[in-house]
Amino acid sequence: MLVLQNNSDGTLQLPGITAHEEPIDFAPGKFDLYFTFVEQHDSTGAPAGIRGALQFLTDLFDPATAQALAGRLLRLLTAAAGDPATPIDAMDVFDHAPSAVADLPQVTPIELLATHVVDRPDSVALVFGDRR
Repeated sequence: MLVLQNNSDGTLQLPGITAHEEPIDFAPGKFDLYFTFVEQHDSTGAPAGIRGALQFLTDLFDPATAQALAGRLLRLLTAAAGDPATPIDAMDVFDHAPSAVADLPQVTPIELLATHVVDRPDSVALVFGDRR
């Protein structure tokens, strides 16, 4: 989910009562991955940038993955702001730093399964109810 909060803060005026917003540091996760952006203004009301936050469910994302996704979104937004005429699909959002991910074999899933069957002939291939 991606949200831009660009509405002015609401106020509540009741006779004899003073109310104000009290921010909290933690809110329960509403979505698996939740980017929130809030417009900032200076003391004169002039635009002063956008503040962003990311909230994610830790049983689905580890911090490094969430950080990588946030980095990609930041690169996309930076590229779009820098050159609004460029189509989004032409913008490079990936970090091209060396990765720890190994190269995958260039085989089809069927070929991979066939190799697995040859390498492990006694392994269970399929379970249906109590049948193997």
